Amino acid sequence: MLNCYRFVQQFYVLFPKDLASDFGFTIKQYDVLRMLVYGFSNDEIAHKMNITSASISAHLKEVRKKLGVQTNREIPLRAKKLFLVD
Repeated sequence: MLNCYRFVQQFYVLFPKDLASDFGFTIKQYDVLRMLVYGFSNDEIAHKMNITSASISAHLKEVRKKLGVQTNREIPLRAKKLFLVD
């Protein structure tokens, strides 16, 4: 069973968007997640995606809920642990 788990981990490292969709993330939610992990602020993410900061906050609220974390600071740690980002 452990070997199967390692294979799945390796597969999803190659295809993180597939894993993201398994968590139920929309494309925008996944993009916001990635940019947050890479250190962009909410305002920077909003500017790059050409949407409002309020929309970013709404996306992050859903991301936190789907990852089971309470704060935005926990998102990068959980995302990396689950192989959602490089």
